[in-house]
Amino acid sequence: MANETILIIEPNPIELKMTAAALRVEGWRVQVASSGEQAISMLRTLRPDLVLVSLKLPGMTGLEVAAEVKQGSHTGGIAVIAISVSIADEEAALEAGCDGFIAKPIDIREVGGRVHACLHPAAVTDRPAVEEPESEHPLPADVLADPELRGWRRNFLAEGLRQSRALGSALECGQFDPAKALQLTQQWAAVAATVGYAKIARLARETVLLLQAPTYANSRMREAVARLNRAFGNQAESAEIPLPEPIAQALRGKRVALIGFANREAERICAALERVQALPRLLESAEPPDSEIVASCSLILVHIRSGAANGPDFASHVSLVPGQAMVLVGTREDLLAMDHAVQSRAREFLIDGWQPEEVILRLSLALTREPPQQYDEPAPRPRAAWESAEVLVVDDDLDIRSLVHQALTRNGMSCRIAANGTEALEMLERNQPRAIILDVNMPVMDGFEVLARIREQGLTVPVLMLTARQQEKDILLGFDLGADDYVVKPFSPAELVARLKRLVRE
Repeated sequence: MANETILIIEPNPIELKMTAAALRVEGWRVQVASSGEQAISMLRTLRPDLVLVSLKLPGMTGLEVAAEVKQGSHTGGIAVIAISVSIADEEAALEAGCDGFIAKPIDIREVGGRVHACLHPAAVTDRPAVEEPESEHPLPADVLADPELRGWRRNFLAEGLRQSRALGSALECGQFDPAKALQLTQQWAAVAATVGYAKIARLARETVLLLQAPTYANSRMREAVARLNRAFGNQAESAEIPLPEPIAQALRGKRVALIGFANREAERICAALERVQALPRLLESAEPPDSEIVASCSLILVHIRSGAANGPDFASHVSLVPGQAMVLVGTREDLLAMDHAVQSRAREFLIDGWQPEEVILRLSLALTREPPQQYDEPAPRPRAAWESAEVLVVDDDLDIRSLVHQALTRNGMSCRIAANGTEALEMLERNQPRAIILDVNMPVMDGFEVLARIREQGLTVPVLMLTARQQEKDILLGFDLGADDYVVKPFSPAELVARLKRLVRE
């Protein structure tokens, strides 16, 4: 097993991450691809022992991938297992040359056994059936520890709680749509099984059967929806993370304008703002930039989308006054591609994929950090301003250190490297850099302990933390200890430099 490699081809990031994590826990080496074209390219140099391929892929289909693998002169001996939501696809998969078939949602507790049986059929003994546990965490601890997976699980719970409440309200007011409810509960059943919520998956399947019955009593449907609502709300991950009082205080009572947001995004941001008693105002995309309601808001959030003119146009023309701050929201690519003159008007940036706590943190920073020098046409700071800035980079990952070093030196900064917290503290005793980039997850002494010691010594050097997305508790703890900003991994070097330049001042 230690010398065997599995290639997983799956476009759904949650299922890809879950399956890969489960197989790695059992000792296999795992490579991943999100499309058939990418997988075929990898197979020119990679020789896996088995390919797990989803039949539903963008572009080249899973059946086409399986056929090409089986017919290839160098790949014909590779075992292939097809994956699909439809049992009816099994016959077509076997005709295409596949050696096995797994129906979705994949039970990752037994996927290792299926792979082993395909690779070593002679060694397989009778295995007991995997019974569905009542535990809310049937996944291996190594899998559950993944920060990205924790974020997906938390998002699923938050959305399920909101949607189940909406179903309950629709039942009470006579606006219940059985077809929409069926689609939603089928989705819950599949996703809950994938991300490890056995009880939610079971309750969702029971509700699906109730909806598929020729007739049902409304009282039974209310009871089923109520059980689902309780299940979504009773998970440990669904509990709100406490916010440091200074962060909440910065937003309390402040009016916040939201421009260009889709309804679902706007609802989530409004819920986060209401948690700290801020006053969100959802405005139409056509709202004039100089309107009275915009002028009355302390914060202006503008969603930027590629191909949509209203966001960048609004951000360019809104008349910011002292005491106001603008935050641009969007994908990392869309925000970095914006004209520099518009970028420089923003006090902060919020990258899509955010959690509610991240919204509160970013908006709090926007209100409390220094504003740009000008409001209407701020001039970009010349490159010479950064040439003398020395930055200490603390990370135990050689690849990350190299990436950050290249990004900083390309932008005129000098860079000192520390491979661990102890080395960083020793460097700080000799000289103080203009800023520190500090990784959170390091062995022996993690980034929090290093940050705490820096602040205990009375050093006010700006510290930018590097952390994995969805680790909200880590982010909040970092700010409690005195961090000035953070960037989530995987990160864009351009974003890292842009955030660092905000901290490094002459």
